Amino acid sequence: MAGGEEKTLSPEETIHQKFGVKAGYMIEEVHVSSQNSCLYRCHLQLPEFSVVSNVFKRKKDAEQSAAELALEKLGIHPQDDDHHHHITVEEGWDDIAEGIKYIFSDEFLSSDHPLGSHLRATLQRDGERRGSVPVSAIAAFDAKINSRCKVINPSVDQDPILAMSYVMKAAAKLSDYIVVSPHAASLRRKSPYPPAIIEGLATHVESIKVEAVHIKCTKKDEEVVEPVLLDVSSDRYYLDTIAEKLGLKDASQVMISRAISKTFSGYECRVYSAIPKLTSSNDLKKSRNAKASFVSGQDIHGDAILASVGYTGRSHDLEHDNVTLKSFYRICCGMSPNGIYKISRKALIAAQLPLLFTRESNWRGPFPREILCMFCHQQQLAEPVFTISTAPAKSMSDLLSSFNKIKDDSDNRYLSRGNWEMPGSGKGYRCEVKIFSKSQGLVLDCSLKKLYEEENDAVQNAALKALSWFSMFFGDMDVESLEACYTDDDLNIQFNQRNRFKETFPSSRVYELPEIIRNGDLYKSRGSMGMMPWEKKRVQNIANGSLVSICYSVYLKKDAEYSKKGKSLKELIESNEGIEFEVGHGSMNPHLESVVTQMSVGQYVCFSTGLPAEGLVLAAANDTAKALSLLSGLEYSVLLLGVKGPTEERMEKANIVEKLGFRPQNDDLTVDEAWDDLVGRIKYIFSDEFLSADHPLGAHLRAALRRNGDCCGSVPVSVIATFDSKINSRCKIINPSVESDPFLVVSCVMEAAAKLRDFIVASPHEASLRRKNPYPPAVVEALATQVSDSVDSRKVKAVYIPCKGEEIVELDSVDVSSGRYYLDSIAERLCLKNGNQVMISRTLGKASCGSECRLYSPITKFKSSEVSGSSSEESSRRNARASYICGQEIHGDAVLASVGYRWKSEDLDFDDVTVESFYRICCGMSPNGIYKISRQAVLAAQLPASFTTKSNWRGPFPREILSMFCHQHRLADPVFAISTAPVKSLADVYRSHKNLKVSGGSDDADDENLSKEKEDAPGLGNGFRCEVKVLTKSQGLVLECSPKKFYEKENDAVQNASLKALLWFSKFFDDMDVVGSDSDDEEDIKSPSTTHAFTIPPNLGNGDSSRTKNVPSVEEKRVPSITNGSVVSICYSLSLEVDPEFSTDGEVREGNEEDMESEEDAEYYEPSIDLIESHEEIEFEIGTKAMNPLIETAVTQMTVGEFASFNATLFAAAEALILAASSDTARTRYLLSKHPQLVYSIILLGVKGPSEERMEAAFFKPPLSKQRVEYAVKHIKNSSASTLADFGCGSGSLLDSLLDYPTTLQTIIGVDISPKGLARAAKMLHVKLNKEACNVNTATLYDGSILEFDSRLYDLDIGTCLEVIEHMEEDQACEFGEKVLSLFRPKLLIVSTPNFEYNTILQRSTTPENQEENKSESQLPKFRNHDHKFEWTREQFNHWATKLAEHHNYSVEFSGVGGSGEVEPGFASQIAVFKREASAVESVAEGQPYKVIWEWKKGNGEKKD
Repeated sequence: MAGGEEKTLSPEETIHQKFGVKAGYMIEEVHVSSQNSCLYRCHLQLPEFSVVSNVFKRKKDAEQSAAELALEKLGIHPQDDDHHHHITVEEGWDDIAEGIKYIFSDEFLSSDHPLGSHLRATLQRDGERRGSVPVSAIAAFDAKINSRCKVINPSVDQDPILAMSYVMKAAAKLSDYIVVSPHAASLRRKSPYPPAIIEGLATHVESIKVEAVHIKCTKKDEEVVEPVLLDVSSDRYYLDTIAEKLGLKDASQVMISRAISKTFSGYECRVYSAIPKLTSSNDLKKSRNAKASFVSGQDIHGDAILASVGYTGRSHDLEHDNVTLKSFYRICCGMSPNGIYKISRKALIAAQLPLLFTRESNWRGPFPREILCMFCHQQQLAEPVFTISTAPAKSMSDLLSSFNKIKDDSDNRYLSRGNWEMPGSGKGYRCEVKIFSKSQGLVLDCSLKKLYEEENDAVQNAALKALSWFSMFFGDMDVESLEACYTDDDLNIQFNQRNRFKETFPSSRVYELPEIIRNGDLYKSRGSMGMMPWEKKRVQNIANGSLVSICYSVYLKKDAEYSKKGKSLKELIESNEGIEFEVGHGSMNPHLESVVTQMSVGQYVCFSTGLPAEGLVLAAANDTAKALSLLSGLEYSVLLLGVKGPTEERMEKANIVEKLGFRPQNDDLTVDEAWDDLVGRIKYIFSDEFLSADHPLGAHLRAALRRNGDCCGSVPVSVIATFDSKINSRCKIINPSVESDPFLVVSCVMEAAAKLRDFIVASPHEASLRRKNPYPPAVVEALATQVSDSVDSRKVKAVYIPCKGEEIVELDSVDVSSGRYYLDSIAERLCLKNGNQVMISRTLGKASCGSECRLYSPITKFKSSEVSGSSSEESSRRNARASYICGQEIHGDAVLASVGYRWKSEDLDFDDVTVESFYRICCGMSPNGIYKISRQAVLAAQLPASFTTKSNWRGPFPREILSMFCHQHRLADPVFAISTAPVKSLADVYRSHKNLKVSGGSDDADDENLSKEKEDAPGLGNGFRCEVKVLTKSQGLVLECSPKKFYEKENDAVQNASLKALLWFSKFFDDMDVVGSDSDDEEDIKSPSTTHAFTIPPNLGNGDSSRTKNVPSVEEKRVPSITNGSVVSICYSLSLEVDPEFSTDGEVREGNEEDMESEEDAEYYEPSIDLIESHEEIEFEIGTKAMNPLIETAVTQMTVGEFASFNATLFAAAEALILAASSDTARTRYLLSKHPQLVYSIILLGVKGPSEERMEAAFFKPPLSKQRVEYAVKHIKNSSASTLADFGCGSGSLLDSLLDYPTTLQTIIGVDISPKGLARAAKMLHVKLNKEACNVNTATLYDGSILEFDSRLYDLDIGTCLEVIEHMEEDQACEFGEKVLSLFRPKLLIVSTPNFEYNTILQRSTTPENQEENKSESQLPKFRNHDHKFEWTREQFNHWATKLAEHHNYSVEFSGVGGSGEVEPGFASQIAVFKREASAVESVAEGQPYKVIWEWKKGNGEKKD
């Protein structure tokens, strides 16, 4: 499977994905009396229900059947074509016959399967009908039989009679066991059931009546819908009762539809009707029931009954529920997208599908994409396919500048529209949605031209547009009438294009036209529902975009003058105590919305309108009969509960965005306005109301009131600057440099507070603010009651980071006792006067429990030298390690801690931070570190040097890592620009090489050159190239990476460009653990301001400055056995080992034995091995440098299951990585002081080598398979061949590809021994031959061995055998050559096989220079495919072909594809073309051992054996 393809989930995988461990499978052995072997049945237990499968020969088939039954109950229908593609038509017939035989076995009679209950019920019938089961019941309720019918004919979904006919045909093959009724669609067992079983069946009689809906079809093609009562008493088969109501002989003539809906109790509703072909009435066959056909999605003729009655498998009893006229009309309503939305909102009259999707927060009800998926599932269509594209877009500021005056009404609507078409982000999203039938026929293609800022907005609007079109196609007048109510240009365009859409609609017959909606007698015109005169006089006082909440009731009303009793009548049909909708986008009845926009909160209004579509009224009314008598008009009662204006919501959204760390756009504020906002915000923070707020600053204020002395009530300015997003954003407007210098925010806050002298006191020597007037005593006393009198002594672990680089980072603690302000405790540890002098950094990461980690340091300009006891020179010393992790200049010592107040929490939130946490934060500052941490392998893993395929990559993708890196360093999101260009074919590049080195001793330069050429020139007509730019948030360029290489896929170009940028950043960070940045790539990188964007990383480790050269000892004796591109799985551990023979200075200690045996020295020199990092299973790709080079080198020399262990010295910066991986920092530091070695222990768990197709596709464009086809086509044209046989055709790829070219072929034949391959070949050829015009008249597929002769293939024009013989044993390949040339005797034979000598280039394996001579067999390159039994060199192949040609009077020519025959090592795929010399054709023995699997003739379609 290609890397970009999505894997289709099997039924078992779908169940596991949905329920996990809650799904329990139990296999039961079934011993059938008529068979000697044991069969299996599966019980699947789910939280809500259980299912039981049929019996199967294999346990796996039973489990799959149970999963399919469960999915069917859940309403999830898997793609049968995908799940059963491996089943041939013949196997499908066999499965149907086997399933029917089991249904009528003794064991099945007592099963919980719904058909078991049908069997038991039919045994209580009288006369000849006793034990007869309707075929429609078997086709409807047996999932496996139904799925096998779809394998035979995919049209079964639309025509259930096909499934019934297949069941009858399969049952006819069981004449010794099953009796098939000649005049009725029913089956019964030939021999009676044992008396003991019959006696055990229930005999009690229970009288049951259930309501249903009778859909009558009259002679005038008009349907009448009325309620009916069904007698489903336990002594009578319920299908006989339904047949009687339909005027049929018995249940065998009843057709059962798929489940179309569920009742309120959760039972399935189905449509029951007559089987036209089994009914003698000609009128019945001609009269189509439009309403029944509409709700069932199948052609229904004659009367029909909609009922909820049947057996479910949950019990042996008949389950039933009432189906009323209201249920019927709700089902009709739910067939259209608008109806789905109405029902989901429980407002059939009031709600309607909105015309626009503005934002996710304003949408109410299921989202458009969900509705579209529900609609497609309901109409038996495939899942909708969404395609996202991006394009540059015009800036919104440029658009606004073109307007001299912005009007509040019409211009604002135009501006809103402009925002969709031209988002201001520089890039916009556009979405295309396609709807297909299950046979992949196009139903609708909706391509939006508009661009949206958010990808989700594009998807939802595209889905909504498709839904609006479908609603119009269904003639949904409840949506179409909105055209007159809204004047937005875009909406008019959307609906005025209705005719153009209908002209281009490719598959209108997919749907049953909903005459029920179009019926003029049922659905009255809504022309009387225009604007009332009194409505036009009022002015709308609720703006578009506002969210309103209303309580409403809708009544059916008949005025007194129209009433027979002379009194006005009213009937409540719909009400809602509270429903929200967005004003201005058509999500509510237009008259209701028009009235609401003119109301004020708390106001009550009552008004009347004309009648909407009758079907909606009947679907909403509880008493359908009474509602029909009152169909005159509607009366609305509305109470406006609340309004949330769009401005308020936008502000709330902006605050959320700020909290998430994204920079809001405040370009509409001037600097003066920002100062005013800053002053107002500070004043509000010290107000009485804010003191009890849930904001983190509120908690800080309350804690500050518990401080002692002059600090009582004083809040550090750094706290205000850090935890108030609005203040921070306003400071950015005043000075954008606050991003990198937080002290600027402190100074801005101090300056703004100075303007509030009457209200705020600013400390002249400390960065703190307090309220001038004390808080009211009542407020302070109320707060005091919330604080416990007991003082809990609590200390939390933190990390102390000394300013001096030579001092180690050590574990510390912070006193967070409830009676003390925690910032004062941190200040004390930093030798500061109090918490007012503490600077707080941004969030650096999260502790284990999710608490935020921050860095606390002195505010340099406010630090008191008297308290600290240090000079001003010391206070200005830069803390390199602290500055590095927070991205800001830090001076003096610092503390890394996780302590603070959260939103809506009164208690202090804290967690331990260890030294390991500090080193992991340091590690995660570089791209390589991000990758290491994500893979949970800090020492072993490393950022790969290349991105090959999506399927082989492990861990987060390069693009994701780049985005994380930019966010971490407060840069803007990376900008990607994709370009395409024509590229040179790789074959042309190869021809330019006069001499291509092949030996294992070829140097790396040659290999690199090939790699570069390969990526520079993919063989497609167009290649993708990606440029990535990394910018600061002020749009300053940090890095521009423009790789020159082209890639076949756009994603590969994006990921490789991202990876190149990441490798450059890693090199900038001096991450010596990264080895993938090549010097020849520097020309692709431009970085004018990188040094200004990052803090220079400090030296965090004291390891050896040179990378270790230690190589596992096995390297000297063994050569790599695993090729590049393979994915390996290993279990490893890394430990630190201290050699007892070495002292702390690394020299051998000398002394007498007494000294060595002293207790102190014995402990000092005690050998120690401490585990640092381990992984039970981790995968990586060989050759991409995704793993420590020592590990990769060792692994490539191992075999699966082998264990290897070796030692290596520490590499540069290893100390920091080891401390980041270690759980005991103190112990690890002690070991590092002893000059330890790293001990690697590895077990190779598995290897997945690169596939032959991938290796070839990576090197050759077009792929070798296509080149071989083109080579064969050339010879076919030159020889004017009319007949061709492909020996070893497999899945028919060659035959299928040949049909793409104009040739003289009239007959094509395929031979293979794989039934699965032949089945896939038949499917492909059937589709292509029936769709495309070609010269081929006949096509045949045979099941047989090419080592056997079949006279039907004698004397053909051309025979092909491409890449087949290497899958045989060598002696069989020789036997094939003898038989094909001596017996089949084709005029032309083309044979191809891999050139073994070319494998070295494909697999990129090299032999060490010191072993160039006397290569052993293990050193030779491996076969291209694990299934290859042999591969020949050119000399071996030439010898084989020449000998055959001479012996059988053929000439032979040698050629090939892939590479060039003029340079070593020749073609990648070598070809021999045998031509028969002119001679008389000899007679041969007749023999036809081949079995016809599939046959096609022009004009006759296909025939199957």
